[in-house]
Amino acid sequence: MRRRSRSRKPLAAVLALVLLPIALLPIAAHADPSSPLSDPASTAWASVRDADRAQLARHLTAYRANGYLPVDLDIDTANGRYRAAAVFQRNTDGLDWRVLRDLDGTRFGMESHRLRAAGLRLVDQQSYLLDGARRYAGVFVENAGDLDWTSRRDLSLADARRMHEQERGSRIPVDVDVYGSRPSYALVWADNAEQVPWRLHLGLTGEEYRATFERYRGTFRLLTVDSVRTPAGQRYAAIWVENTGDRAWAAHRDLTAQGFVNWWRRYFDEGYRLTGLNRYDTADGVRYAGTWRQNSDRPRWALKQAVDQRVRHELDSTGVPGISVAVMQGGTLRYLRGFGHADVGKDVWMDGTVSGPYNSVSKAIAGALTFDLIESGGGRLQLGERTRDHLPGLPAHHTHTVGQLLNLRGCVGHYGQIPAATFTDGPYRTARASVAEFADVPLVCQPGKDWRYSTHSYSVLGWVLEEYTGKPIGRLVSDWARRYGLTSIRPVDPADRGVRRMTLYTAKNTAMTPHDYSYKVLGGGLEGSVLDMARFGSLVLDGTILRKASLDHMVTPPDRLDRYAYGWGTGTDRGLRFADKDGRWAGSRTYLRVYPEARLVVAVLTNRDGGGHDPVLLGRDIAGMVLDEQGRR
Repeated sequence: MRRRSRSRKPLAAVLALVLLPIALLPIAAHADPSSPLSDPASTAWASVRDADRAQLARHLTAYRANGYLPVDLDIDTANGRYRAAAVFQRNTDGLDWRVLRDLDGTRFGMESHRLRAAGLRLVDQQSYLLDGARRYAGVFVENAGDLDWTSRRDLSLADARRMHEQERGSRIPVDVDVYGSRPSYALVWADNAEQVPWRLHLGLTGEEYRATFERYRGTFRLLTVDSVRTPAGQRYAAIWVENTGDRAWAAHRDLTAQGFVNWWRRYFDEGYRLTGLNRYDTADGVRYAGTWRQNSDRPRWALKQAVDQRVRHELDSTGVPGISVAVMQGGTLRYLRGFGHADVGKDVWMDGTVSGPYNSVSKAIAGALTFDLIESGGGRLQLGERTRDHLPGLPAHHTHTVGQLLNLRGCVGHYGQIPAATFTDGPYRTARASVAEFADVPLVCQPGKDWRYSTHSYSVLGWVLEEYTGKPIGRLVSDWARRYGLTSIRPVDPADRGVRRMTLYTAKNTAMTPHDYSYKVLGGGLEGSVLDMARFGSLVLDGTILRKASLDHMVTPPDRLDRYAYGWGTGTDRGLRFADKDGRWAGSRTYLRVYPEARLVVAVLTNRDGGGHDPVLLGRDIAGMVLDEQGRR
């Protein structure tokens, strides 16, 4: 029986629904919701940042509807602008929750008592100035464990320390907020039924905070940190709790907006979730602090450090601006990481979800697309059919078959015979329009008797698929990619400003303007993230996109003319079959390598062509590390 699924897989999908991406990951065992420190091992999460009042309201409504609850809220009005941030997690237990905001102290107190009576517990508290008046906000979550709790606000430092002494015997602090030039403190406490060791520090200078952070690093994890600007300098308040389970965590403070985004994306790649976010004013302007918690097995992957070192060596020894790498093994994302910069001038770090040109890796995608259409076509599309049976308007000298277009035995010319300058009327909306520019150029050999590399062969294939499906090739690829959840894969369209793209660089690391790719969609005109490149490879290997028989056919050369099969190069490594495809064009290089039997996928994406870096060697080396590690087990 055929094993096949058209449904989208949730593995590390990235949806651009909010100011920062939403992260959807497999749900693992979650913490007891009665715990004051709910700390699931793995959960879906999302965050928003710098939202105005109306945007925050929309986010709260949308995330409630989609089954999330807020675990952290921050509202800041530095420079007179209302800016809100929130962190959400999947509401696995279906807990009720409420968010109060923009209330004066009397109203906030009354509403807090009402929600307590209704069975909710305060988990986060905020204070800020709005139109010159002190206002308060809070997150309340259903008190599933019936924990006793208490909160105070507008405390002086001395009052906050006295409360610390009063509550330390039986309760644990779950939130601290510091505000105003005095400054003032707000604290939330809950029963410490699990007797979790904790530490609360208030009124720390920057140096005191740094020293405390380093002292606790081995035993405790940072639960939350907040900061305020005072006449005496910046002051910090923070809560640390015992790092039960020895799971990884990370925290950063005093970040610029771009610095925060860089770390956000870095930790998303590495398998962490954001748990807390604060925005505050400093002498140098608005700054951000964030805390992250391990949310997958990726931070503990046995080969993480070795792969990090290998990619870092490639970056440092060649000076390439940026490299991103993804490794999937057995359908599981083992490694995702960007190195260097996606945009040097703007200090945007490279990451695993930024899009870049796939170049000739597009041909491997064309192979899977074609075989998928053949599988579902009931015989209406076959590799052995003459191309002109589908394209009767093609000149008579095109005697190749559909399969020969895909395996490069069709003898269509490459750039030596059909230079890029031929395509002067782009952008091209269809493959047919592109082929019209070179259809009269003679073939360069006898089809089926020789092998010649050709990007333009795939343009002719694209026209075939247009006629077969009735869709322009760009829409066909985009619809097909979305069907499998590969939402970043699409034809390159530099005019589309809605795509988060890496900047492309010359061999001398000078930023360059992207070229037109529309004339070669299947041959070298697709773009996407390194994550989706790896996921594509994994979906091909696990039977989601193709049956095993089709996969085997696609990665088996039809003859001994060349090791090139149907969109893929082929070979053996350590006694295992592999299929691969590399790509290079002005401003970028790419590589994809898959091992069907080992179900291993390695993907590499860079933003420079030339200058000595070698994604093929890099990908091969990383794959070798994984295979060697498998062999030792």
